[in-house]
Amino acid sequence: MADISSTIQRYQENFQILPGIDTTKSHIFLTNANRVKNTYDIETVFEKQIEALFTSDSSPREYNIDEEIIADLIKAIFNEIQIFTNRQLLESINEGVEWLSRTFNDGYYRKWGLLTENLYQISSSSTFKSPEWIASFAWEKLKNLEDKNRDNLLPYCVSDVGSGMIDVSTINDMYINHNIQHFVMFDDGAYSGLQKSTAIFIHAWKALTSNPNVNKPFSIIVIIPFLTHKAIDTFRRAVITYNLGFNKEFINHEHNYCEWEDTINNRSVFIWGGKVIMPNTTNIVYEQVSKLIKPTPKTYALCNAIYNFIIKDILTDFGGTLGAAMCIFEHKLPDFLSLPTVVANMFMENQFMILNYSVNPPYKHIPKNPRRDSSKVFDCSIKVAPAQASGGAAKKTKEKITYCKKKYTVLLSKRGHKYIIHKDRKVYLKSFHHL
Repeated sequence: MADISSTIQRYQENFQILPGIDTTKSHIFLTNANRVKNTYDIETVFEKQIEALFTSDSSPREYNIDEEIIADLIKAIFNEIQIFTNRQLLESINEGVEWLSRTFNDGYYRKWGLLTENLYQISSSSTFKSPEWIASFAWEKLKNLEDKNRDNLLPYCVSDVGSGMIDVSTINDMYINHNIQHFVMFDDGAYSGLQKSTAIFIHAWKALTSNPNVNKPFSIIVIIPFLTHKAIDTFRRAVITYNLGFNKEFINHEHNYCEWEDTINNRSVFIWGGKVIMPNTTNIVYEQVSKLIKPTPKTYALCNAIYNFIIKDILTDFGGTLGAAMCIFEHKLPDFLSLPTVVANMFMENQFMILNYSVNPPYKHIPKNPRRDSSKVFDCSIKVAPAQASGGAAKKTKEKITYCKKKYTVLLSKRGHKYIIHKDRKVYLKSFHHL
């Protein structure tokens, strides 16, 4: 395992080459994506499937439902596809950062650690993932927010969490040696919630609780502006399945906000889901079928037959998969677990969309000689960096003071002000009347 100093240095170097978010083409993308969605020839594409429905034993024709009505039903379902641009993503992430700043509601920011998924790049063939990319363009907003002491909201340090990341993880170093008790992860969206629940409730939580001799409070804060109810249900199942000691739950579906807390050990998970609730694919189908045929005991069999027809013969036909939601992003076309394959294929038949996704996601298309943003520096990289000794210069002695009957190391802010960390907050020496 590499030493902490070199590990953090690698994290920082990789973080500095992550690309920003391009919002200049958002209007063009939205126009083209809507054109694809609105001109898709439902009658032609699904002609054989619709014909087969009306030649089956349970034909809807006896209920005065013909082929045209079924085609209109499929159009209504495809009309529910949501399209999100980079501009919307940036605005939503900035709202999430504002929410994060308000969680420190006494006016003073806390030291916090950024959680990523593949920032270290253990394998030369691997690519970055969305959490580190989101954090990289959230940096500007984090930098511009200040607390009462005019300190910004930038993260103190960073660590990957996930399978195979144990040897390069610095999460316990932050938690145990730097007294960081707040850990934040960003992402763009959660569809099924499987990947994010694993990252939160297995990798991050278990890493922080791996040492039985350390029993300090901590919180894991996740900012995901686009969530489905299915993802929230997945998070709830994970809480129960993994038996992590939570004894309090708060779910606000209206604001897409979730919280689970272990009040005994003062440990918690917060998930902020922004303003957009992405409907589950199955819910969209159920609602549209219910609009066509009012569910009653008499029509139950017909409703069920048409529902299954849409799910099995339309949305998962051609050997495809039924994704969790019907949403696409400018920066990426979601995978088969997240988006129905037939919807993905619809967009990828368009030349503009093919070109757009040939260079996206941006974090998977890093140039060989990327531009480096050297202004993105984690404080822990400065404090743990090896001394640049020359000519046998003596090591500088750290200044210490006594405060509330305890000794503290005096630290220096980016603005040159001296402070100490007392009870997880900065206390500036200029506020001490006796100093």
